[in-house]
Amino acid sequence: MVRHVPPRIGAVNPDASGPRAGASGGDARGRALGGDARGGALGGDARGRALGGDARGGAPGGDARGRALGGGARGGLLPGLVGRVQELASLRALVDSVLVDGSAFVLVGGDAGSGKTTVIDAFVHELTTTAGDRQAQVIRGQCVPLGGEGLPYAPIAGALRELVAAHGSAQVLDWAGASSAGLGVVLPELISPPQESSTLRLQLFEAVVRLCESATETGPLVIVIEDLHWADESTRHLLRFLVGALTDAPVLLVATYRTDELDRRHPVRPFLAEVGRLAGVSRLEIAGLSREEVAELLTQLLGHAPSSVAVDLVHRRSEGLPYFVAELANSASRGCINMPDSLRDALNVRIDRLSDRAQETVRVAAVAGHRVDHALLEQVSDRSPAELDADLREAVDAAILTTDDDGYGFRHALLQEVAHEDMLPGQHTRLHARFAAVLEAQPELAPRTASVEIAHHWSAAHDAARAFRWSLAAARAGTVAHVETLKQYERALELWDRVPDAESVAECTHLQLLDTAAKAASDAGEIERSLALTKQAIAETTEDTPPTDVARRWSEKGQRLAALMRAGAIEALQTAMTILPADAEPQVRVGILNRLAIASSLAGEDAIETAREAVDLAVGLDDPIAESHARNTYGVCLVARGQEEEGLAELARAGELAPREAGVLLRYYINYSDALCLTARYREAAEQALAGSEVAAERGLERSVGAMLAGNAAEPLIALGDWDGAARLVDRALDLDPPAHHYAHLRLLQAWLKLWTGRLSEAEEILSDFRGLITGPLIAPQYAYQAICTDAMLALATGDPERAWTSAAAFLDHWEQHHPAHHYPALWVAARSARMSDRGDARGRLERVRRLFDTAEPIRNRSNWAPVITAELVDDVSAWRTALERVTRVEAPTYLRPYAGLRLGQHLVAMREREEARMVLEAAAEQAEDLGATLLVDPILALAHRAGLALGTSRPLGQPAASPLAGLTARETEVLRLVAAGRTNGEIGAELFISTKTASVHVSNILAKLGVATRGEAGALAHRAGLDTDADAQVITLRPA
Repeated sequence: MVRHVPPRIGAVNPDASGPRAGASGGDARGRALGGDARGGALGGDARGRALGGDARGGAPGGDARGRALGGGARGGLLPGLVGRVQELASLRALVDSVLVDGSAFVLVGGDAGSGKTTVIDAFVHELTTTAGDRQAQVIRGQCVPLGGEGLPYAPIAGALRELVAAHGSAQVLDWAGASSAGLGVVLPELISPPQESSTLRLQLFEAVVRLCESATETGPLVIVIEDLHWADESTRHLLRFLVGALTDAPVLLVATYRTDELDRRHPVRPFLAEVGRLAGVSRLEIAGLSREEVAELLTQLLGHAPSSVAVDLVHRRSEGLPYFVAELANSASRGCINMPDSLRDALNVRIDRLSDRAQETVRVAAVAGHRVDHALLEQVSDRSPAELDADLREAVDAAILTTDDDGYGFRHALLQEVAHEDMLPGQHTRLHARFAAVLEAQPELAPRTASVEIAHHWSAAHDAARAFRWSLAAARAGTVAHVETLKQYERALELWDRVPDAESVAECTHLQLLDTAAKAASDAGEIERSLALTKQAIAETTEDTPPTDVARRWSEKGQRLAALMRAGAIEALQTAMTILPADAEPQVRVGILNRLAIASSLAGEDAIETAREAVDLAVGLDDPIAESHARNTYGVCLVARGQEEEGLAELARAGELAPREAGVLLRYYINYSDALCLTARYREAAEQALAGSEVAAERGLERSVGAMLAGNAAEPLIALGDWDGAARLVDRALDLDPPAHHYAHLRLLQAWLKLWTGRLSEAEEILSDFRGLITGPLIAPQYAYQAICTDAMLALATGDPERAWTSAAAFLDHWEQHHPAHHYPALWVAARSARMSDRGDARGRLERVRRLFDTAEPIRNRSNWAPVITAELVDDVSAWRTALERVTRVEAPTYLRPYAGLRLGQHLVAMREREEARMVLEAAAEQAEDLGATLLVDPILALAHRAGLALGTSRPLGQPAASPLAGLTARETEVLRLVAAGRTNGEIGAELFISTKTASVHVSNILAKLGVATRGEAGALAHRAGLDTDADAQVITLRPA
């Protein structure tokens, strides 16, 4: 049973398909849905329904020409469609794919009038008829423009109203669960949003995700969002969130947009570019019709076959755009095929067919936007009710307007644009002012959006004072659409100098308005903009500004610099402390001290005293929230300086003090789980991070704040060997667009996983985005450490030990600024790099690593890493035997076991200890396979193959022909080994007792046989094939056992 929800229409349609079709009153449910204009109870000629396919409903008595483009009523019978076979096949395939692979998002683009909506209507029609066995449910929403700014969440509200009508309010609220309060933002008639709105936006996002997931219990859900080019920023944020959050649910998101609307600065362009790179996102372009298809369409529109000359002319002039074809066909039906080339002219011709009075009414309606309520239009128009009805009837009959339950929409958005732009400047200003005045007097005519619309109309009417006042009113109305709130504040800031006595009107100073706008930008996630506004506020600060206010602005600047991982955060916070007067309220001082301590600690500085001062002050306040924050920061600082037990105790105390307030509690889970991971308590760390995720879920924040905890859970899971679980957490969290510093953490974890699972090029691509963390100034040591170690390991894996050492040395050069827990993994990588890049320790690299290792903090993590670091430094069979034994007994990261097995196996093979080598390599191979560590599996199996050792692993050993090196001669293999070790042709010749020219010839032959272009690519291939690139190693050639 297809649960397709019908649109709002002006007349009862007993044949409409719906979730309760056939039940008493079932069609009334359909008419109660949704907010966008979809079709018509009031006539409209067939030609109107033929144009571009945007009309949702047909007029009674329309002829076949109107149905040629598939513009029938939703859920009703849809006549034959011209062309678009491939497009419909693609959409059908996507519905089938979401049942198997989880959610998908398809962006349907095309020029205005290309027939995007026609294709969608046909697709929906199929789902309700011939493809009904898929049991798909379809809901639709329409983006609504308001000047340059779309109405916040308009398409989401329309789609959700259809869902409510299909399932009932109680069911929808039950599905939303803990996040149900967020629905009040878009459906206030369903549930009233609470006054406190700090997390309401996130709850809305979470609620929409839960509704989508729950609605798929009986079949896939298809969500159609139309006219994405008009989407407001909040809607785009929510759609971006859905793309990342709806991973496994059988949900197909379909969004249409006009490609010819997207100029270079259009806000939808970056959105399309961003989501287009995500998995599960595809594009479907609606191109022009072919000549044959234009001929077929003309035949349907005209009722007879046109001449070949007419087909050629219409096809050439229309470029196959259905809307143009239909318009030219209309002209051809009147014997005037020589139409203007532009669509604007074609649309103007349609409007000009109306009487002068009807044209004037259409222009009044155009000022309101794409849609206008009848009650509002009646108040603005100077027509009597009867005259207005007559004008509107004429416009509807001419297919300029369509109707819904309580208003009118333009048959095509371009019609509204043409009608609006055709007005003279004075008329434009007067009408916008009239709409604003009417809405001021009767805000109930636009109950949810009155202040936003009034501000828009006064701005368009060039009335700066009124636009200023209403922009502030709209911003202060408590909307959860933070981006739109920011836009209103910024409009007020732009108008400030044009408004007499702006300070009295705003009831605040310009400086205070900057502060408010900066906070709105921060709430909207626009940290860059928030920083810019804060800087402007600091620049406008005068000598008579209260010092506490000045200090607070510097504190905000420091916090935002830290969030963006920019230099200057600590200096800004230190400035705040310097400015803060001695008699400032303790709460303010505690807050700034907390920010300074955490920023300093994360930058590698000792902030224990600063954090301790904050704790002492907070204790005196008798404020559990302030004390919890202070102890949280203090614990982080202690762990960062190696005082692990004391730090964990402080963090535990912070958790005890933390109330059920989401911000405090989640901060505890984030920092406590991170501290547990740093102290090598991996299982506890994962448990705490996942427990924090549950708290986030209870508060309706599972897929927002919970994303921050994903990295904290993934990192210990990697150490514990659950790489698949870690990868799922990381990928899911990255889809949710986390803040900059969490994004860096997650992406670098992703790079590490890709490296160890053998996807070296993908790891390299990720690291290229973070090269500044390796080579630039040390601003964020915790992320620099990740980038450095991963880059060094990648360099070793691709046969570039010099690059590996360069990266490792970047860590050693700033040893004191890095966290003690990070010293040991970095020392392991540095020891490997030194051994490979500095033969015989001629440059003292191994000795440098040894000295740092001997003096490193004796923290808990030392026992996990010391065995492999020692073995790398000594590098003999005894050291590697000891390393393998010890890493098996301690809580070392699981990947160290197969690595130690590989290294011991190399020595045993060289010593011809065949049986022990076989046992060691077999165990290492099994461990590496269990992890999915291709970076180790390949060289382990290749070493066993070269040594002729048969390993009893689940992965069969490749035969020589399967090796990419199989075609090389013994001499070429020797040359390749030296190439991969970084030797020049001259050095290769000297070592193999051949001439430099002969070595060059060998290298050229090797590159040709391997199908690579450079020595570096050949070296990387050699490493992946498991060729021993240790230039000092003995060449072993053994017969199979």
